[in-house]
Amino acid sequence: MTFRTIGIDLAIRGDHLAQIYDDGRPNGRAIRFRHDQPSLAAFVQTAMMGLRADDHIQAIMEPTGMSWFPVAHHLVDAGVTVARVKGKRVKALRRCLSEHALYLAADTARKTDPELAELYWRLMTLKGHHHKQALCAVANRIVNRIFSVLKRGKPYEVRDREGNSLTLCGAKAIILERYTVGENIRAGRRSNRIEKNS
Repeated sequence: MTFRTIGIDLAIRGDHLAQIYDDGRPNGRAIRFRHDQPSLAAFVQTAMMGLRADDHIQAIMEPTGMSWFPVAHHLVDAGVTVARVKGKRVKALRRCLSEHALYLAADTARKTDPELAELYWRLMTLKGHHHKQALCAVANRIVNRIFSVLKRGKPYEVRDREGNSLTLCGAKAIILERYTVGENIRAGRRSNRIEKNS
């Protein structure tokens, strides 16, 4: 069974954009369509293409003016479940993702890159930093690496201390063996922060 989701970005004027996702993965390129009958019919036909009787399909859109109504009407007539998302929630989500993207990247990187894991471990265990301070230092290192990658024009590779390229499994094994911060240290950092704030 396939779970198909269609994300639709509606425009008040001009072309609407839609992207089809099958089981969470993009399926093909973005689809452009307009409000006229032939364009809407072609869009719905493309959206339904390749689905079997037991597959689930839903469309998600932000209600932009009244642009959503004819699109939703055509989709519902074709048996698609339509969900509208409030514009304020979409705006808040975009702001949240842009503000926290680097922080989230740092949290992921410390779990997959031994050099960044070592930096995080050292700051937490030897320097007495708490989690957010250590992550901000990792984020700063990531920014430097992004600029370096863009300047050199070569893809980033995870390496060990000797400079050998690592697979993801190999990198995680090194981190687990050498750079795991114990729960007792984390708890101690949390209690230190609470005492300072009180």
